[in-house]
Amino acid sequence: MKGFATYVDYWKRYFDFSGKSTRTQYWMVFLIQLLISAIFSVFIAIPAMKTAFTVIDSIWGIVNLIPGLAICVRRLRDGGKSWANIFWVLLPIIGVIVLIVKLCAPSIEEEKPVEPTTAA
Repeated sequence: MKGFATYVDYWKRYFDFSGKSTRTQYWMVFLIQLLISAIFSVFIAIPAMKTAFTVIDSIWGIVNLIPGLAICVRRLRDGGKSWANIFWVLLPIIGVIVLIVKLCAPSIEEEKPVEPTTAA
């Protein structure tokens, strides 16, 4: 059930480019989106349904553009990377590989300031 809760959170944070998303959150959403895409592909392969499901698949991709960018930016921030790393995807082949490596980076813990000790 954790995967479904993560996917619901993905939609609740539609325009949320602030904060962070863990590796698990990012890749769970990625997996669910991949499964949905595979289901659409099965229906697109059926000649009688090709046109309808091609349109549905295109609309689905457009609807997922902003939350997909948002979770990617949050994931990069969680890994200690700048949101600007998202532009790697514009480089053919190698750019996608670089971005995937950055998205797989472990979470960076926030450093807490050390409290000064007073000598008594």
